[in-house]
Amino acid sequence: MTTSTHRQSNKLVAKLVCCFALLCCVTYLFGQVSGSAPEPSAREGRESWLKYKAEAEQNLKKASKCIEADSSEHLCVDFLDAAASEYRAMLAMLKNSDHHIENVVQLADGLRRAGRAGDAIELLRRYESKGNGNLFHLLGDLLYGVGDYHNAAIAYRKWIGMGCSGYLLTLDDRGLWARPIKADPCTSLPAEVRAKLEDLQQAEHGEPSNLPKEARTALRITSH
Repeated sequence: MTTSTHRQSNKLVAKLVCCFALLCCVTYLFGQVSGSAPEPSAREGRESWLKYKAEAEQNLKKASKCIEADSSEHLCVDFLDAAASEYRAMLAMLKNSDHHIENVVQLADGLRRAGRAGDAIELLRRYESKGNGNLFHLLGDLLYGVGDYHNAAIAYRKWIGMGCSGYLLTLDDRGLWARPIKADPCTSLPAEVRAKLEDLQQAEHGEPSNLPKEARTALRITSH
């Protein structure tokens, strides 16, 4: 083989190598572009969360007014279904993120208000290991509401064991409850809450067994 032939052969090999490298580069870039979309930023996720929440709250208000006006049952249910749909969208976001536990509790409370107690209970049970007072109180309320008194007593016992922290009635309750400064909140519960726990003790053989004696009658201060 002549020198000229060698040179032509080398040029051909060089061209093939360049083409292969270019192909690899293009393939890599295409894979980067066509691959899974990047996760939304924390700000975008927060904005979507608040948007869904606002729309759900709006539908709950419409449902409440609908019920008060004694309107068509079908129309009222439609509003509740619409609210539940927004909360389910929030639930999908929750599964793919690391939201604060309070968001979990707020979402569960929203599902409760939309008539989806089963979904709310299922959600809260997935996060029991977080050891949050609001979570256990709401879980106890939900279980009590569906007649599962045994597990309600367990949830309330955990809540009491954490010092009765968090809300006292529901997350959307606007009332304030007075209690002695530096006193154990569990000894100064609102009358409605204590009555429910005492009724539960009678039904569940003394559970929640860690409910302390009442220190005094809790007074309600109405906030406007």
